[in-house]
Amino acid sequence: MAIQFDPKGKYFTEVVTKTPQAVVMQTTRGRIRGTIHLHPDHRRLDELNEGQAFLAITEAEIELLGESQRASFEAGNKAELVWITPVEELSVEANER
Repeated sequence: MAIQFDPKGKYFTEVVTKTPQAVVMQTTRGRIRGTIHLHPDHRRLDELNEGQAFLAITEAEIELLGESQRASFEAGNKAELVWITPVEELSVEANER
């Protein structure tokens, strides 16, 4: 990663651009609807197969044991993930819930 300095000594690094994708995830404890952020040229599967144990989810709506909560950021444990699908691929009936 290249680091650049300005005349005052402030340094800048390259910014990694990611593509947001609205998803619904089923975990062993409940369901999460939110946004994951994919690296360029990565699929959802590529993000899941990376070495980190957690998946960053923004704008999360979490449904656990019949209770619904909202969070601007959620770190989902990949080991508890049952399935994940983009919201756009859900049927119209499922999106209306």
